[in-house]
Amino acid sequence: MRKIFLIILVILAIVSVSAVSASENITADDSLLSESSQENPNDNTYNSEITAKYDEPNERVKIYVKENYGEKEDALVEKVRCKFDNRTTKSTDSYIDGYNGAFYAISTSSLDKGKHQAEIGIVDSFYKAKPILFDFTVNKKIATLHAVKITTTSDIILKATVKCNGKNVNEGKVTFKIKGKSYTASVKNGIATKKIKLGNGYYTYKATFKSSKFSAKSSSNHAIKGNKYYTFKQKGVYGGTYSINIPFKKYLKLVEAKRNGYYKYFTLKTGKTDKFISSKEIYTTKTVYKWKQVKVLDYTSYWDTQESYTFSLSKYYTNGWTYVGGYGKTYSNGYDHYSIFKKKVKTTQRVYVGSKTVYSSKSYPLRFFIGVNENSKLYCKWGVTRENQLKACIVIPHWSGRL
Repeated sequence: MRKIFLIILVILAIVSVSAVSASENITADDSLLSESSQENPNDNTYNSEITAKYDEPNERVKIYVKENYGEKEDALVEKVRCKFDNRTTKSTDSYIDGYNGAFYAISTSSLDKGKHQAEIGIVDSFYKAKPILFDFTVNKKIATLHAVKITTTSDIILKATVKCNGKNVNEGKVTFKIKGKSYTASVKNGIATKKIKLGNGYYTYKATFKSSKFSAKSSSNHAIKGNKYYTFKQKGVYGGTYSINIPFKKYLKLVEAKRNGYYKYFTLKTGKTDKFISSKEIYTTKTVYKWKQVKVLDYTSYWDTQESYTFSLSKYYTNGWTYVGGYGKTYSNGYDHYSIFKKKVKTTQRVYVGSKTVYSSKSYPLRFFIGVNENSKLYCKWGVTRENQLKACIVIPHWSGRL
């Protein structure tokens, strides 16, 4: 009986020790204050002091640990722990050299807008410090919301981008409002999209952004839906008929030119042919007589030697040549005499006799020139590569919001 009693006492003692040990572990993990304020078993410990600042632009708490004596040098500790709002604990063992000394940075990017409290303490073998409670306020950051202009021939996909300081925002929701209805989409990698079904038309839509961390002004743009092609039938000046299929996006350029009153042009290939007229000049060759004149050196005299040399001129007095006259030329040591002869010579000449109309049949790309004339009406002219020999007009319907 005595032996059984002793065994029971031993069991109760073991259970009691285990309970105390478990209680101590729970207390240590539950509070940074209780953990950091425990006495360090190392006798060679040094007192230090913790201060903190909120770095709003970089979304972090900057924690400084300084020695609490002398010149208060940086205390580089093994770990800094920070518990936000008595819920989430974060820690770091690396420091950053700053202008005011080394500091430890704990990110606050996950915190919502509003007031927060951080419980900050250190873990180190040689330094001890009294933990602190640090209060700070997180404000919403300013983001930029941009509603994208949509042009489509199928379902409309509304789109907006959200950026902050040039970086994509990856949270929050965008609400699109179009034609009296609202649609919501989440922001992922700076983009929110929503696919909707609407008929052809020119719509204005508005995008608004909602987030716990960011604020942004609303943004508006247009969503335009139309047919893949718009067909115009047009007769050429000289008889050809064109069915011109204008792609939707190019058709919108015509519409915008009319709406805004500016010039615009682009090129379309019709795949059709037309007769282009041109004027061809006609020349003929005929025989004509022209006077031909020659100059002949008939003799040369040298004053120093009194020598003379005479050309034979007999061939010029025959064969139809007529003597016109002569002239002399004097130079430093001699004298030359020339005789001039002329006669009519038979030759041919290219003579203009008139012009005729020439037609050609080719396929040319058409270039549309869009503008507003003096009567504030839209006009279009289209020409080909051959000096605008083909001209015509096409009619663009008055813009009324329909396509």
